[in-house]
Amino acid sequence: MRSLYLHLISAHRERLPSRSSLQGGMRGLILTIALALMGCFEPSRRPSEMGPSQPNDFQQGDRRALDRGALVDQRDEVLQADASPFMYPARVRSVIDGDTIEVLLGENTEATPLRVRFKGVNTPELSGEGAPEPFAEEARALTWTQIGATVIGLEFDSDCAADPYLLCYDGYNRLLAYVRTREGEDLAALLIEAGLAQAYQFRNERFDRLSLYRSLEVEAQRARRGIWGE
Repeated sequence: MRSLYLHLISAHRERLPSRSSLQGGMRGLILTIALALMGCFEPSRRPSEMGPSQPNDFQQGDRRALDRGALVDQRDEVLQADASPFMYPARVRSVIDGDTIEVLLGENTEATPLRVRFKGVNTPELSGEGAPEPFAEEARALTWTQIGATVIGLEFDSDCAADPYLLCYDGYNRLLAYVRTREGEDLAALLIEAGLAQAYQFRNERFDRLSLYRSLEVEAQRARRGIWGE
């Protein structure tokens, strides 16, 4: 009986794994689990293997800022190429009448135009009561011929030149400015010389070019040009 018991014990031990095999099996199990977990994640790739990267929010904002800067640079390049001598360049969008125009301050044709009234000069009225007045069409035609669809220079009287886009306006919210053509001519002076405008003082104000405009007006009167020929 004892010998049978010892035989059974020996056979059972032979079927049990040894300590070293248990340790090896445990290491194998751990390795298997680790490999399975690693398979749940996409292995990292070198930058050269990646497709186009998606910018984060900071990169997108920075790129938008660069795009805006590039547009400003392009606008300035166009304006400077067309009118390099002008401190305040503007592109003429339309001519309302001889002494009033609409301009754009940049290259964006969809922007709201700015209405400009020539400083110190008055041309015959093209619209309104009793209009058109004599030589109103001629005054508008001269203005268009000189500056239509071109880049001009806006110049301002000394009383508001410190901040012209804030201070140089009339009661109709029109920007008051002297207009310089691409050829460097004072447009108001050309209108007065042609007899198509008069020097104009609002409430007897003094302005920088009053003496010049008055002297040109006297010459036009003596030559009986335009409105002075009737």
